[in-house]
Amino acid sequence: MSSNDAGIDINAIATLTASQKVQGVYMGSSNLKRDIPFYASMHRQGRMDLDALVSKTMGLGDIDAGYEALKDGNTARVGITDFS
Repeated sequence: MSSNDAGIDINAIATLTASQKVQGVYMGSSNLKRDIPFYASMHRQGRMDLDALVSKTMGLGDIDAGYEALKDGNTARVGITDFS
């Protein structure tokens, strides 16, 4: 995510000669009603390792520590597993 006035610099000649393009997406252009059940099904079948996407798990009471862990760059995702 960036600010509304953020820009990018590209080498126009290199982009054109390599037939490259710049394309924006919002939230991965996902359709959550379709995609989440599909990913869950793939995981249950052993065809997609969703567990590898979670760097840490913790309880809701440790949410501040979770945000701190995300800031250090070594943690990609935190999963909340205890909501009590």
